[in-house]
Amino acid sequence: MERFPRDPLDSMERPRAGRRHLDRNRESGFLRGARKARGFRMNRIPDEARCRALMERYAMLPNIVEHSYRVCQLASFLGRAVNRSGGDLDVGLLVASSLLHDITKTRSLQTRENHAETARDLMRDLGYPEVAEIVGRHIRVEPWELAEPLSNAQVVNYADKRVCHTHVVSLAERFRDLALRYGVTPASRERLGRLEQGVFRLEARIFASLRIAPGDLEAFNDLPVHDLQSIPARLNGVLLPA
Repeated sequence: MERFPRDPLDSMERPRAGRRHLDRNRESGFLRGARKARGFRMNRIPDEARCRALMERYAMLPNIVEHSYRVCQLASFLGRAVNRSGGDLDVGLLVASSLLHDITKTRSLQTRENHAETARDLMRDLGYPEVAEIVGRHIRVEPWELAEPLSNAQVVNYADKRVCHTHVVSLAERFRDLALRYGVTPASRERLGRLEQGVFRLEARIFASLRIAPGDLEAFNDLPVHDLQSIPARLNGVLLPA
């Protein structure tokens, strides 16, 4: 029988040696080439309606659903803003991955399972490999990731770190909350400290080419949490040509 970690921060363990972490930025050429060679295009990114159906199917708690929608608002906005500044992110993939990143979080409250890993495995089983690789990487920030081009997985990871329950907060406030809830041992506090350093470095990378500051994202608190169509009025100009 599988043994589940007792410490919630055990979900931040390092990946198994030799495991390749893939997302669109690292693997898209191969995937697109394979599809073209076979003469068809598979629909492997679920839309919002399908994501919502999966949330209901796997009985996500309402507060976790709302958290996921708020994360989605940030991730999709950042994806479009980065693309406007010359990036190459897949906004549809960002939407699906952020909506589903906590798909197994509800049951993990009982099982103590690593919900990033089990969400990844579930998405693979359902036929969504691109989503699987991103949801599987939404907790940790590995040093090697920060040396690579900005990826979809990094944006979802960052967006998740900016949302405390359903409220967009600063990284400093978010990590204070994480420390109170999960920093119960010296080892877990050390892991949190390393993660915090990595996420602050990730934040600097994301905003280096944008015309807004990290604090501007708090404008999303003015939107209804399930609204994926609107942008806060004070951020509208970010997606317009310079």
